[in-house]
This record gives sequence, structure tokens and C-alpha cells, in this order.
Amino acid sequence: MLSTHVLVLEEDDILSRMYEKALIHAHFKTLRCSTIDKAIDHLMEFDPDVVCIDWKLENNTTEGFLEYLQTLPARSIPRVMLLTDEIDHYHIMPYADLISGVLPKSMTITQLVYCVKALAQENPDRVPLQAIQHHLLAENVILMEWQGYITQKLIRRTMIPELYEMPRVILDIRKLNILRLDLSSFPPAHSPLPHLEYLCVVHNPDDKLTAQFLTDYLRSAVDTHVSYCTDLEAAKEAIFDHI
Repeated sequence: MLSTHVLVLEEDDILSRMYEKALIHAHFKTLRCSTIDKAIDHLMEFDPDVVCIDWKLENNTTEGFLEYLQTLPARSIPRVMLLTDEIDHYHIMPYADLISGVLPKSMTITQLVYCVKALAQENPDRVPLQAIQHHLLAENVILMEWQGYITQKLIRRTMIPELYEMPRVILDIRKLNILRLDLSSFPPAHSPLPHLEYLCVVHNPDDKLTAQFLTDYLRSAVDTHVSYCTDLEAAKEAIFDHI
């Protein structure tokens, strides 16, 4: 059973460390962030099931983070627990459908853990923001199915070691939402991959541009034949023809 991921957005270092210690003790995988920007930067990779958010930061509220959550696919949005001693109903109203509960900052640690457990149990079928399935089809042939949102960090983390070890790779991106990368501002995706002989990208019929964008990003590493198709079975036939 996968552990529940909890993101804590709290600028008070003492409080956030106390929350983190209690949540880890309750067997939750926990990430602390002190600013909205850091929380957004880590959101995709950490993929929280529950977020505990301090409503009021020193200079503003965390509305910006809540607005960002609203842009995510509905089935992937984590449960939100608002931490505040002052309920600002007027400003909270636009996020009423997003907020699952409110706890005062004077809560006990036991109350926090209990509420997080309850929220996690409310949404057992939440679709991950990122999911990668690896299927070994034959010796030296692997199928990688990507779904959800993709980022530069995820590309770098998931393509190693598979692309370093497998001569033939099928990349199924039909359920993928790629976050457009500025190729001019990022370093190459990988160092050269000398063993990769053949890469086939399976994409939706109306979205070859995403497939080409992804392989363009990998070009510095993938100096080999790349083919595109819209049918997985056809991709399997094509890649086995090259064995």
C-alpha cells in the first residue's frame, strides 16, 4: 500500500517542523515548504494527497497556491486543510469547493493527524499527477507509459536508468500533459545514450506536436531513429521488426 503524501505550507519554522515530526510519526510521507513558490515548484514531483496550508503568510495569503491547485485535473486535486485562527469568509469563498476542512492554529498535534487521516481516506481513488508504468516486453525492449503532468525533473529521473540500459524503447504518451519547457534555458536532458538503438513514441492522433516536442528535448541524448504512431500494437510490431 502506498503511503499518503502530505505537503505542509507553513512559514513558521517551529510549527512546520512540529507538524512534520507528527505526520512522519503517523507514517505519512511529508514535505515542508515555507513559501508559495516552493510549494508550487515541488507540487508535481511530490504529488501530495493532502495539503495543510497556513492561510496567512507574513506578506499575503496563500490564495495564489489555491488558485494553482484549481488549474489541476479535478480527479488529481489533493484534499486541502486550511490552518488559520481567523476565518476570512469573503476571501475563502472562491475556494469553498477546494477546501475540505479548517483547523485553528491552536489545534493539538493529535487533531492534525486525525484530520489528515480522515482527508486521505476521503479520496482513495485520486489520480496521480504523475504516473509512469514500466513493462518489459522482451529482452532489451521496454514500454514506458506516461500519464499526468510531466516536468524536466521527472524526465531526468525516470529516463534513467531505462534509456541507458534498454536498446529499444516504446514511449506511450497518450495520457500525458506536457508542461511546455523552454529548451533554450534548460541544459540537455541527458548525456549521450550509446545503447539506445530505436525509440517509438505513441501519441494521440491530434497531438503529434507534443510527441515531437518531447523528443526534441531529448535530442542531445537520443541520436538514433525515432518513429511516431498512434497505435500501441503497431508500435510493438515496428520495434520488434528492428530486433
